[in-house]
Amino acid sequence: MKFENMNKIIYCKDVYYKEVDTNNFYFNTINGLQYYRGYLIHRIDGPAVMYNLTIENTTVYEWYKNGKKHREDGPAEEWDDGFKEWWLNGIEYSKEEYLNIINVKNKKKILNNLK
Repeated sequence: MKFENMNKIIYCKDVYYKEVDTNNFYFNTINGLQYYRGYLIHRIDGPAVMYNLTIENTTVYEWYKNGKKHREDGPAEEWDDGFKEWWLNGIEYSKEEYLNIINVKNKKKILNNLK
């Protein structure tokens, strides 16, 4: 599917996308929803990808920033059954590595604000 005529809703075989504003739109399918900015999966106010795994009977939520799996306030992938993955800028980390990176990042922000 080409992303032309994004100023209206386009339906195509149980899939449609709708423009949110000039740079943002989303896909909605039978099993899920995907948010895009331009041609990259992207959303800053919630998960960019949400879909149901019917075999597992669970919903998956994934956070993306500029096409890369990314989240700074929690796991970038969460399943209803409790499974979680921690990602920053498209790189997966263990929970401990992730928390260490976020703590260092937050300390740097605090120090920069004190200057």
